[in-house]
Amino acid sequence: MKTVFRRRNSLFVKLPFFIVLMILTVGTSSVYFFKDSVMKKAESRTAETAVLSLTSLDWSVASLLRNEDYKSLQRLMENAGSNRFMDVLMVCSNKNTVIASNNPAEVGAQCSHVTVDKVLAEGSLIEKRFTDAGTFEAAIPVTGPSYDVNSKSSVQAVLYIQTDKSFISKMYREYMEFFITQYVIVSLLVALCLLFLISSMILKPLKRYKTAIDLISRGNYGTYIEILRRDELGSFAEGLNTMSYEIAKKNEELKRTNKNLEEYLKAIDESVIVIRSSIAGKVTYANKKFYDMSGYSQEEIVGCPINNLRSYKMNTDDIIDYWETLLNHFIWNDVIENIAKDGKKYYVNATVNPICDTSGEVIEFIDIWYDVTRIYELKEELELHKEHLETLVQERTKELSESHVELQKLYEESEKLNKMLSVTQTRMLQQEKLASIGQLAAGVAHELNNPIGFISSNFDVLKSYYEATVLYMNEIAHSVQNFEEQDFSAQISDTPSEKISRIREEYQIDYIISDIKEIFSESDHGFSRITAIINSLRDFSRIDTDSSNAGYDLNEGILSTLKVARNEVKYVAEVETVLDSGLPHIACNGGEINQVLLNIIVNAAQSLASDGRSTADGRIEIRTARENNYAVCIIKDNGKGIPENLLNRVFDPFFTTKAPGKGTGLGLSISYDIIVNKHKGMLTAENDNGAKFTIMLPLTGGENV
Repeated sequence: MKTVFRRRNSLFVKLPFFIVLMILTVGTSSVYFFKDSVMKKAESRTAETAVLSLTSLDWSVASLLRNEDYKSLQRLMENAGSNRFMDVLMVCSNKNTVIASNNPAEVGAQCSHVTVDKVLAEGSLIEKRFTDAGTFEAAIPVTGPSYDVNSKSSVQAVLYIQTDKSFISKMYREYMEFFITQYVIVSLLVALCLLFLISSMILKPLKRYKTAIDLISRGNYGTYIEILRRDELGSFAEGLNTMSYEIAKKNEELKRTNKNLEEYLKAIDESVIVIRSSIAGKVTYANKKFYDMSGYSQEEIVGCPINNLRSYKMNTDDIIDYWETLLNHFIWNDVIENIAKDGKKYYVNATVNPICDTSGEVIEFIDIWYDVTRIYELKEELELHKEHLETLVQERTKELSESHVELQKLYEESEKLNKMLSVTQTRMLQQEKLASIGQLAAGVAHELNNPIGFISSNFDVLKSYYEATVLYMNEIAHSVQNFEEQDFSAQISDTPSEKISRIREEYQIDYIISDIKEIFSESDHGFSRITAIINSLRDFSRIDTDSSNAGYDLNEGILSTLKVARNEVKYVAEVETVLDSGLPHIACNGGEINQVLLNIIVNAAQSLASDGRSTADGRIEIRTARENNYAVCIIKDNGKGIPENLLNRVFDPFFTTKAPGKGTGLGLSISYDIIVNKHKGMLTAENDNGAKFTIMLPLTGGENV
């Protein structure tokens, strides 16, 4: 307590001295920095007083000038100029001559003042300035009768004032004295308040806090300081209470930790071997686990060299490495093979840690050994299993080799089956195509029958025309012969030309010639139709088993297919085609695409026929277009459409809604395989006021085309 009392007295001595020094320093600095401001304040006050005096005298001077009462004006200047701050007060005419002055001797003299000259010259309302001598002067114009009758100036006179320099200095000193007096009074009051506040609000609480800290330092961790305020010192007291609580809490935790540490050490003794040895390599401690495992007693171990506990032999390099590692403050680790007292082997994973003092010098070593005997026993068992496993692997390898041979045979058989399947699929496709052609054969024959019929009829006509022409030629030859044999002296009834004309008319040779031209024209048209039908049929039914990438014109394929299917379609629907002329050629198998088109078009015609449609009300619409990188073909009819519950089955193999014997159910299935699998396109079916099929073929060709 004595020490605390001395510190408090010392603080009470230093604190007032420090406050006084601070006040003096601040006051001196304030006087130094604010003296110019005080001087400006004194000058400003002087200027205000001078200007106020001028403006108060202006009316009186103007009145006296109007009455030309110069004596009264002189008395006014003398009385007003007797003021303590005025040095000069005068009235000057517009000719710059003194009319009246506080100094009578100056009356009639020239008025040589700058402000007066500026008022007279510029006609300003007021002129004022501080002179280099430190005085202040000001002048204002006065309105009155002209002192000089010849003057034309609007300013009749000027009222001039000049302050005394000592007045400004005196005012400055008064301001400074007032400022310093007020500052000293306020500073003393502030200092007393500060001393009182510091004593009552800081020093006394600090004394209580010091006592509490002393108690905490002596072990009274439950010490509590009553908090009487909510400022920084209150926060400090709250912090001390928190610190006291935390220290007490940590002390309890430390006790529990020490207790747990004892349990941990006990557990370590049960699980691992711990040996401590000195820097000289002598054993100083070994735990119970070591004695239980090795079979030695404490008397046999403590004090013996640590190397005696390690049964395996270390060569010179190993020993050097061991000691260099430990003496350089590193941890040494290795697996050690030891022999117990009864001669039984055991293995430990040994870790040796160097223990250093505060100066960093190694003072002892701690060995921590983990029993890994079971691991090495398992290792030996694994070696035996390894040998057995190698035998099993060899046997299994032989079995796998035999299986590989069998698998190779199966693979070759699979390849043969795949080839057969490919050939079968090609044949099935062609058979389906031929079946379609067979189905349409009657229609194609009917299409061929019309041009062949009128060609045959024309041929019969040509035969009759030929016979008439032969007879006509024979008659001409006979007439010519008879004419040559006749006696020219005899009278000739007909001339040869007349007879030929008569025969030509009899056999209608002119009509035959003109009619033959029409017959040839009709026959040529018929042959062209036959050729077109045959070419369309040939183009449609050609076998495309190769993957030719020749360009395929989708529009031409549609037109060719329509010619083949014309007899199926023409009695049940009108076909409307809207073909995109700018559609590029496609790298695909044209024959297969034609087969798809035929299947869908014939299905549409048969669907319309089953609905009882005729050409008048049935309609099949075929459109082509390009969408992104696809050529698109849409085939749509205005029939009943596909039942909604069957839409997802129309592309299934052998699925058909036709009567038995009317279809195989492979048409749409093969079409789907051609478009989707072979050409990597898309084929979809939907209902849109009838059945609608959409074919999308990539313009670059499919992978398997």
